[in-house]
Amino acid sequence: MRKVIAKSPGDDYDAAEEWERVLREQIQSFTTQTLLDETVVVNSTVSARKAASATSVRLDLTHRAIKSAECIAEEERYEPAALPSGALSTSLTEISFAGNDLTWLPDELSRCTRLRRLCAGANSLTSIPDLSALPLEHAGFAGNRFTDSGLGPLLANLPTCLRSLDLSLNRLELLQGEGGALAALSAALPSLRHLSLTGNPLAISRSYPDAIHDFTQLASQLTLIDGAEVQPKKEVARAASAAEAEPGAADAGESAPGPGGVNPGKDPWEQHERVTLRFTLRELTGLPMLGSGLQQAGGADGAGSSGELLVVKLSLLGEERIGTALGWSAPVVIGQALSVTLPCTVALRDALAVRGVAFEWALLPVPEPELGAEAAAGGAVGEGAEEEAPPPPPVPPGGLSLCTMRPTWRPLTGGDRHTQSQQVSALVQLPAPPRKSGEKRPKKPKPFELTLSLSCEVLPAGAAGVGGGGGELVNEE
Repeated sequence: MRKVIAKSPGDDYDAAEEWERVLREQIQSFTTQTLLDETVVVNSTVSARKAASATSVRLDLTHRAIKSAECIAEEERYEPAALPSGALSTSLTEISFAGNDLTWLPDELSRCTRLRRLCAGANSLTSIPDLSALPLEHAGFAGNRFTDSGLGPLLANLPTCLRSLDLSLNRLELLQGEGGALAALSAALPSLRHLSLTGNPLAISRSYPDAIHDFTQLASQLTLIDGAEVQPKKEVARAASAAEAEPGAADAGESAPGPGGVNPGKDPWEQHERVTLRFTLRELTGLPMLGSGLQQAGGADGAGSSGELLVVKLSLLGEERIGTALGWSAPVVIGQALSVTLPCTVALRDALAVRGVAFEWALLPVPEPELGAEAAAGGAVGEGAEEEAPPPPPVPPGGLSLCTMRPTWRPLTGGDRHTQSQQVSALVQLPAPPRKSGEKRPKKPKPFELTLSLSCEVLPAGAAGVGGGGGELVNEE
């Protein structure tokens, strides 16, 4: 129903649908893998038992609306049976639980002694059973709820022979330093060759791709990162050079920097990478040439576009930035940049990819004219002068909200792009102009569509002109 009736400008349904499409692509990749010779594909535990004599069995339980592992039941008896037991478990070589909203995986997985591929993407997992004794080659956990604190236990339950790991679209925030993903992966999985971390909060940072290349312990063993071939790793010797250049740094009262240049002696929360996003607003089109008609600031005709002002407010995760006032014209060349610095968290990832960043446009009230000398001295209206009561102010003191635009920036959450430009539109319905004495109530004007051209850039750490706090407003010349 919402898809049919809620196609209003600024609605985030399409963005959420696009995000779900990406998840579907991740979990459906399981079924596109090349089968071994004589592999039998089954899609239920009942049919799996019938294939017990096969030397290789793929159990595909993708998109079965399974809410918990104990609900994986036999269709005929409806008895809880998480996985087939006995001789069949040794025949299972590939299993997919993808897209079932599972919160945990069955312990019976450890009995599948020939299991090579496990796909459990698009669930709600925060942990897995002990699978360290299995001959797993690939483990797919894209689109789950693994966090920094849960990464260590996850890796400890995976075999050291694992060659491919998909942790994209999870909730990993810390990339470098003690407790970071790079150090944990390098220590736990020495045979790892393919790794995907895209879509995690840690991938929003501009330094994400370089950080993996610079972490030589991990980069030297990887051949694929986020589905792309690893380029020849850079020869990075900053840590060694810094240690040789500053031999007394350890006596300076601070701990020596750890991998990635992060100080392990500081509060772990301070080590979470922060990202600065600069939104550059370029042009606003679609405004009526004659103004809103709500204020009489530019002439006797009442339209007066020259006296009307617009302002934009950016809102992102509680941070707000307000631009400078712009004159009403068609088009409006803005040339303003609004910057905000925030930690790389799940909330930021979801705001960029699904909910969007709010840009609210408002019509500012026209400043009241200054009082003349006589009025300032306390002069009263002369006798016989007709006193006209002014119409009620059509624009509130805080401004009249025109519309809110919510562009999304999903490509920036994957770490493969640093800048994205786009246009976003919203429909504006102005209220009726103020009614004058003796006149009928005027009708509302026809709605019009505003289109904003803007871009978002992920700035490098320590970029000049950008503070480390909440961000600044910059006017481009």
